[in-house]
Parts: sequence; structure tokens; C-alpha cells
Amino acid sequence: MTPKPPSVFIVPGMHVGCLPNDAMNLNTLECFFDSGCLNTTAQWISTLPAASWPKPLNSSMKSRFISTTSTNTLTEELMIEEWQNITNFSGYYAACLPASCTYMITKHSSILQILTIFIGSLGGLMVVLRTITPQLVKLPSILIYIISKRKRPNTNIQVQQF
Repeated sequence: MTPKPPSVFIVPGMHVGCLPNDAMNLNTLECFFDSGCLNTTAQWISTLPAASWPKPLNSSMKSRFISTTSTNTLTEELMIEEWQNITNFSGYYAACLPASCTYMITKHSSILQILTIFIGSLGGLMVVLRTITPQLVKLPSILIYIISKRKRPNTNIQVQQF
């Protein structure tokens, strides 16, 4: 028979909030490291025999997180004790064997840059039109002259001198 739990028990590291998520982010794992706290909590919520209750976590194991670290911090750190980054690009390319490697850079222009390009293009267009327009105006008269010259019969007047 399991002992009767106390009538009021405050679980260390447990918080209550308006939303479950708020409370969960503030909670710590203190109770999971303390066998007394864990047993008392199990008495309150477990219908299983005492032999099947969970065992406390080993506090002597080396960890960068202490027992009072909030679960929010643990999840932000992805519960990772230590990163070991081993980069092997040659192995990656040997395994994947890409035929080619390309990338695209998406660049967004500012309104000032767009306005500058637009005004510069207008200036260039005006210079080109100032150069070409006089020749384009003369072109029809030149074409009319050439066409009329071809249509006129070629009359050769020979003057004989005696």
C-alpha cells in the first residue's frame, strides 16, 4: 500500500498561467531531479504501484543546463548539450556529384535607384532622338528626289557643231 500524499503540495519549478503555454514556458525540471518531490507527485497522479513510478534524473551528470533552467530556454536551445560541426564539402560533392552548381541572387531596388535609372534612360533617349530626328525628317525628301530621278526619261540632247 502506498503512503497517503500530503493534503497540500507545491511542486517546485511548476507554474500556473492563464494559458498552458505560458505556464509551460516558465516551468523548470527541478522536481524531476528530486526523488522526494517525484515520489510525492507520483502519489498524487499515479494509479500504478510505487515500484513502477519514474526514477529521478541523475543530477551528477555533466550538463550545461542546471535543474532550474526553464523549459522555454531548453526548447530555444533545442535541448542540445553541445554542437559538433564537422563540415566535409568534398565528401558532399563526391556523394551528390552535381553536374553544375548555380545560384541566384534576388536583389530589390530602392525607389531612388529606380527613379535614377528612369531619368538616366530618358536622358539617353533624348540624345539619340536629337541625333536621329534631323536625318529622319530629311529622309522622305531624299527618297522622293531619288524616285523622281529614276522616273524621268533620260533625254540626251546632242548638239552638233559645224
